[in-house]
Parts: sequence; structure tokens; C-alpha cells
Amino acid sequence: ITGHASGRFVNNIIRAHGLAGVYVGGHAEPYMSRNTIAESGASGIVVEDSARGTFSQNSILDNVSAAVAVQGSSSPRMERNVVKHNGHGGIWLGEHAGGVFEGNDVEASPFSWRIGTEVTAKVSTTCKTAGFDAEEPTLPRIEGKFVLIQNPGTMRGECIGSCKRKDATFDQQG
Repeated sequence: ITGHASGRFVNNIIRAHGLAGVYVGGHAEPYMSRNTIAESGASGIVVEDSARGTFSQNSILDNVSAAVAVQGSSSPRMERNVVKHNGHGGIWLGEHAGGVFEGNDVEASPFSWRIGTEVTAKVSTTCKTAGFDAEEPTLPRIEGKFVLIQNPGTMRGECIGSCKRKDATFDQQG
């Protein structure tokens, strides 16, 4: 889905593509709901360039790479999706990625979230989150908890979800 395209994609099975199951680029802004996106040769959903769109209540399963890859200045809305068993992780937010991520169930992947530098995305309560990774190896890893690193370059983080403290700030020692 590219250019300035939009449209509604509801109750589809998108399966066994050689590359991404769903590619959204340019200034596209689709609405995708209650789809199954599985067994793609790369990521299940790739959103890049300045693309936007709403992705709600989808099952994103068993893809070779990350379930969702958000890159460039794209800014999707992802809500209440089930993300499981993806080879290179759950949701990957690349440099400068934006968007809103609410109530996604992300589990059973090598890491649940990977967040790059200068990410402006807003992430709120995630149902299940099994692990977290970021581009700096010194970032804290908290088993069974979720830590959103708003800017890994400054090592500042905000605890959300099941963390004990809501205002945590982490330094180089973690």
C-alpha cells in the first residue's frame, strides 16, 4: 500500500509471502482490522516513509523477521493486536519512528520490543510483554516488566505496565 493510498482491509488472511506480509509506504493511510498476517519471509507489517494508518485487532504470527517494523518518520496507530512467535522479535521501532501503540499482546518472540534512537512513539499498557531490547547493550532488562526507553541515547526511561515505579530514570549502570 503506497503513495497516498487508503482503504479498509478487514477479516483477511495474508499468509506465506516471500517478503513483508503487508507493506505500507509513502503517505499511505490504510485501516486494517481483524486480519491474520502470518508466515511472511520478512516482517508481518512494515510501515515506513511518512505512512500512517490504523492496525487494530490483527493477529501477527510466525513471521521470519519482526512482526511489525516501523521505520522513518512513519506514525501508525497499533491497538489490541496479538503478536506471537516472530523470528526476530515483536515490534521494532526504528530511528525517528512515531505512532501510538496501545493494548498490544506481544510475546513468544526473541524480544518483544526493540526501540531505536529518537523514537517519538507513544506506548501504553501492553497486555503481555516477555522481553525488551534496545540498540544500547547497557539498557536495563527487566524480566516480565516493560520499560519504554524514550531516547536510548540519553538512557532515560519511563516505567509503564507492571513496573513498581512509574517515574524510573536509568543511568549507564542500569
